[in-house]
Amino acid sequence: MEFKRRSLGNIKISNTAIAEIISHIASECYGVVGLVNPSLSKGIIKLLQRKHQSKGVIVNRDKGTINIEIYVVIQYGTNLKQVAKSLRDSVRFNLDKLISLPIGKIDINIQKVNIQSILK
Repeated sequence: MEFKRRSLGNIKISNTAIAEIISHIASECYGVVGLVNPSLSKGIIKLLQRKHQSKGVIVNRDKGTINIEIYVVIQYGTNLKQVAKSLRDSVRFNLDKLISLPIGKIDINIQKVNIQSILK
């Protein structure tokens, strides 16, 4: 939990709430097909359903700074580096606007490139 001091009390924002926000941002980013569970990243890669997408995000706190890991599947034909940069920038901008907490590193882990629509 992160605490923000206010004259009327404290505001606590859980890691789960932050992960939900990030998963929503990622799902709207161009080139991102979806999020995947990082615990399955060494085996079968399966897209998470929308209601479970926050499991594709790991939020850690270190000395008041939020560090983020996002596990995604990217659409074939897009520039992987550009999609990852766009996702990172979008997450940083929106989190700063929504929760105003210091953001540290944002790691984007591309677990798979989706070529399903190309094969059909």
